[in-house]
Amino acid sequence: MDRLRVKAEEAIGNEDPEGAAMNMGRAALMAHVLAKTHHEDGSAVRLFQGAEQLFRSQEHSYRAWPSFAGPEANSRLHRESVEVSLSHRTAVQQSLATLKSEIPAPSPLATKALQLRDAATDWETVVDSMIADYQCR
Repeated sequence: MDRLRVKAEEAIGNEDPEGAAMNMGRAALMAHVLAKTHHEDGSAVRLFQGAEQLFRSQEHSYRAWPSFAGPEANSRLHRESVEVSLSHRTAVQQSLATLKSEIPAPSPLATKALQLRDAATDWETVVDSMIADYQCR
Protein backbone atom coordinates (compact mmCIF):
# COMPACT_ATOMS: atom_id res chain seq x y z
CA MET A 1 0.00 0.00 0.00
CA ASP A 2 2.78 2.40 0.89
CA ARG A 3 4.55 1.77 -2.41
CA LEU A 4 1.34 2.51 -4.35
CA ARG A 5 0.74 5.67 -2.31
CA VAL A 6 4.26 6.87 -3.10
CA LYS A 7 3.73 6.11 -6.80
CA ALA A 8 0.49 8.14 -6.68
CA GLU A 9 2.29 11.08 -5.09
CA GLU A 10 4.98 10.90 -7.76
CA ALA A 11 2.33 10.79 -10.50
CA ILE A 12 0.50 13.84 -9.18
CA GLY A 13 3.85 15.61 -8.85
CA ASN A 14 4.39 14.86 -12.53
CA GLU A 15 0.94 16.29 -13.35
CA ASP A 16 -0.54 12.85 -14.03
CA PRO A 17 -3.78 12.79 -12.00
CA GLU A 18 -5.07 9.72 -13.85
CA GLY A 19 -1.94 7.76 -12.93
CA ALA A 20 -2.27 8.97 -9.35
CA ALA A 21 -5.93 7.91 -9.26
CA MET A 22 -5.08 4.47 -10.64
CA ASN A 23 -2.40 3.90 -8.00
CA MET A 24 -4.69 5.06 -5.18
CA GLY A 25 -7.42 2.78 -6.50
CA ARG A 26 -5.00 -0.13 -6.39
CA ALA A 27 -3.97 0.79 -2.84
CA ALA A 28 -7.65 0.92 -1.83
CA LEU A 29 -8.24 -2.50 -3.38
CA MET A 30 -5.21 -3.89 -1.54
CA ALA A 31 -6.50 -2.47 1.76
CA HIS A 32 -9.90 -4.05 1.08
CA VAL A 33 -8.33 -7.46 0.45
CA LEU A 34 -6.14 -7.16 3.55
CA ALA A 35 -9.18 -6.32 5.68
CA LYS A 36 -10.85 -9.52 4.46
CA THR A 37 -7.78 -11.69 5.04
CA HIS A 38 -7.31 -10.37 8.58
CA HIS A 39 -10.97 -10.83 9.54
CA GLU A 40 -10.07 -12.48 12.86
CA ASP A 41 -8.18 -9.38 14.07
CA GLY A 42 -10.65 -6.53 14.65
CA SER A 43 -7.90 -3.92 15.00
CA ALA A 44 -6.35 -4.88 11.67
CA VAL A 45 -9.76 -4.88 9.98
CA ARG A 46 -10.47 -1.34 11.24
CA LEU A 47 -7.02 -0.18 10.13
CA PHE A 48 -7.43 -1.56 6.61
CA GLN A 49 -11.02 -0.32 6.32
CA GLY A 50 -9.90 3.16 7.31
CA ALA A 51 -7.06 2.98 4.79
CA GLU A 52 -9.45 1.87 2.06
CA GLN A 53 -11.80 4.78 2.76
CA LEU A 54 -8.92 7.26 2.68
CA PHE A 55 -7.46 5.84 -0.52
CA ARG A 56 -10.86 5.84 -2.28
CA SER A 57 -11.32 9.48 -1.37
CA GLN A 58 -7.91 10.28 -2.78
CA GLU A 59 -8.62 8.27 -5.92
CA HIS A 60 -11.88 10.14 -6.59
CA SER A 61 -10.33 13.52 -5.86
CA TYR A 62 -7.43 12.83 -8.22
CA ARG A 63 -9.95 11.88 -10.90
CA ALA A 64 -11.77 15.19 -10.37
CA TRP A 65 -8.59 17.27 -10.47
CA PRO A 66 -8.31 17.62 -14.29
CA SER A 67 -11.85 18.98 -14.42
CA PHE A 68 -10.76 22.09 -12.57
CA ALA A 69 -8.53 23.31 -15.39
CA GLY A 70 -10.69 22.23 -18.32
CA PRO A 71 -12.10 24.71 -20.84
CA GLU A 72 -15.58 24.29 -19.38
CA ALA A 73 -14.38 25.04 -15.85
CA ASN A 74 -17.00 27.73 -15.30
CA SER A 75 -19.98 25.86 -16.66
CA ARG A 76 -22.74 24.80 -14.29
CA LEU A 77 -22.53 21.17 -15.44
CA HIS A 78 -18.79 21.12 -14.84
CA ARG A 79 -19.16 22.58 -11.37
CA GLU A 80 -21.84 20.03 -10.48
CA SER A 81 -19.67 17.13 -11.67
CA VAL A 82 -16.76 18.42 -9.60
CA GLU A 83 -19.01 18.76 -6.57
CA VAL A 84 -20.16 15.16 -6.96
CA SER A 85 -16.55 13.99 -7.27
CA LEU A 86 -15.48 15.95 -4.23
CA SER A 87 -18.43 14.75 -2.21
CA HIS A 88 -16.23 11.74 -1.60
CA ARG A 89 -14.53 13.83 1.05
CA THR A 90 -17.00 12.21 3.41
CA ALA A 91 -14.91 9.08 2.90
CA VAL A 92 -12.03 10.95 4.53
CA GLN A 93 -14.21 11.78 7.50
CA GLN A 94 -15.31 8.14 7.72
CA SER A 95 -11.67 7.10 7.46
CA LEU A 96 -10.74 9.38 10.34
CA ALA A 97 -13.55 7.99 12.47
CA THR A 98 -12.50 4.42 11.70
CA LEU A 99 -8.82 5.09 12.33
CA LYS A 100 -9.55 6.81 15.65
CA SER A 101 -11.07 3.61 17.02
CA GLU A 102 -9.13 1.77 19.67
CA ILE A 103 -6.02 -0.04 18.43
CA PRO A 104 -3.83 -1.47 21.17
CA ALA A 105 -0.60 0.46 21.58
CA PRO A 106 2.28 0.02 21.26
CA SER A 107 1.99 -2.09 18.17
CA PRO A 108 2.83 -1.83 14.49
CA LEU A 109 -0.91 -1.43 13.83
CA ALA A 110 -1.12 1.55 16.19
CA THR A 111 1.84 3.19 14.46
CA LYS A 112 0.31 2.62 11.02
CA ALA A 113 -3.08 3.89 12.24
CA LEU A 114 -1.43 7.08 13.47
CA GLN A 115 0.31 7.57 10.12
CA LEU A 116 -2.95 7.03 8.24
CA ARG A 117 -4.82 9.41 10.58
CA ASP A 118 -2.25 12.10 9.87
CA ALA A 119 -2.55 11.45 6.13
CA ALA A 120 -6.36 11.61 6.34
CA THR A 121 -6.24 14.87 8.27
CA ASP A 122 -3.86 16.34 5.68
CA TRP A 123 -6.03 15.06 2.83
CA GLU A 124 -9.16 16.57 4.38
CA THR A 125 -7.37 19.93 4.29
CA VAL A 126 -6.39 19.42 0.63
CA VAL A 127 -9.96 18.59 -0.40
CA ASP A 128 -11.40 21.51 1.54
CA SER A 129 -8.86 23.80 -0.15
CA MET A 130 -9.80 22.44 -3.57
CA ILE A 131 -13.46 23.10 -2.89
CA ALA A 132 -12.78 26.60 -1.59
CA ASP A 133 -10.41 27.45 -4.45
CA TYR A 134 -12.89 26.40 -7.07
CA GLN A 135 -15.95 27.72 -5.25
CA CYS A 136 -17.73 24.39 -5.23
CA ARG A 137 -19.69 25.14 -2.07
